[in-house]
Amino acid sequence: MRLKKLFASILLLLIILYGWAYFTNPGRDTPRLRATGYNGHFTENPAESYEDYIKLSRSNIEAARKLAHVDASPKIIDENAPVALFPDSAACKSTNGKFEKGILLIHGLFDSTYPMQQLGKFFQSKCFVVYVILLPGHGSVPGDLLHTTYNDWVAATHFGRVKLAEKVDKIYLGGFSDGGLLAINEALLAPDNIQGLFLFAPALKLKTSLAPLIPAVYWASRVLPRLQWWSVSNDNASARYNSIPINPVYQTKELIRIVHAKLKQQMLQLPLFIEESAQDLTVDPSATLRFFKKNKNPRSVMLWYYEHDYPLLGEARMQRIHSYLPGQNLLSMSHLSFTLRDDDPIYGKNGEYKDCSPYTPHTPAWSVCENGGDELFYGELIDADLKAHIIRRITFNPFYDYFTDQMTKFLAAQ
Repeated sequence: MRLKKLFASILLLLIILYGWAYFTNPGRDTPRLRATGYNGHFTENPAESYEDYIKLSRSNIEAARKLAHVDASPKIIDENAPVALFPDSAACKSTNGKFEKGILLIHGLFDSTYPMQQLGKFFQSKCFVVYVILLPGHGSVPGDLLHTTYNDWVAATHFGRVKLAEKVDKIYLGGFSDGGLLAINEALLAPDNIQGLFLFAPALKLKTSLAPLIPAVYWASRVLPRLQWWSVSNDNASARYNSIPINPVYQTKELIRIVHAKLKQQMLQLPLFIEESAQDLTVDPSATLRFFKKNKNPRSVMLWYYEHDYPLLGEARMQRIHSYLPGQNLLSMSHLSFTLRDDDPIYGKNGEYKDCSPYTPHTPAWSVCENGGDELFYGELIDADLKAHIIRRITFNPFYDYFTDQMTKFLAAQ
């Protein structure tokens, strides 16, 4: 009898738990938090041209966003869609219809191609053919990331490299955050075919105390829909997601594990150009630093932004840039601050997007963060700094001209 009561109690508890998870799932009443079916996976067609891929991606973004009742205007599609940039054929050397150099640029998790497009124009000015791919699940609505796998991202990256090879003789890869991880993974597949890597805060290790719980939450989310979402926000950014599903975080963690296993077998010795901040709160900067130190190529370069001094340095190939400039209201560089100028219309100092997530809307601190002023500081959302200042998470690079000058010198040395 006691056993029957125990089983009945457990069954009742499971029914209640499932009911809670089902009825509190934010995707039930919010179309943008549901998969649209247009943009979640990558289906490779070797015969497809990169231009066809761009057209299909634009069509899928538009269809997905319209289905979810969010902005699907041409401006929004331009900000999110894949891009192809070609150099001036009169000024840049080409042979038999192929240019000498090309670079595949890969954006980060919850992002779009937009933060890589300005960087693409820099490489275009250096006679590069530039392909900026859109990772599956991105550019439309957050719900499209609910079922995407890291294999979709790997396949899209490989497709981009193969198609770029049809246009150029020498290939570079560049990636931000998850895109940097994917660039490393792709280079490990064919290191002899890659000239070098540009890595901007590559996701070699997640920096969260909750990382050990990610697999358990992911598997639980397969049966309890409420657990599919790490956090839900208003998603008012035009070129990135603010709502975070657990699935892509889990997929990133899995890809990190796989890439590290490969690196134990074969460390990349290609020339590396890396940007990282010691204050990065999204990825672990010490993992990036260790990866760089294991690369022994004398032409490799690392730009290391720091607020306070940091151990494990003393590397001649590293350039240490002091980003603590309180006289300019700059405290540190954040995970989002590497690839864009301070005058960018979306992410710049006076841009449309403002990360004021530490503050409750319509409070005095939030108003300062939103509207600016002498009290506002820029930096990563570090607890100690948040206690001392009102901070807007910095989404632009105050050192952008220096950064591009160093990339120019890096390219000249190859």
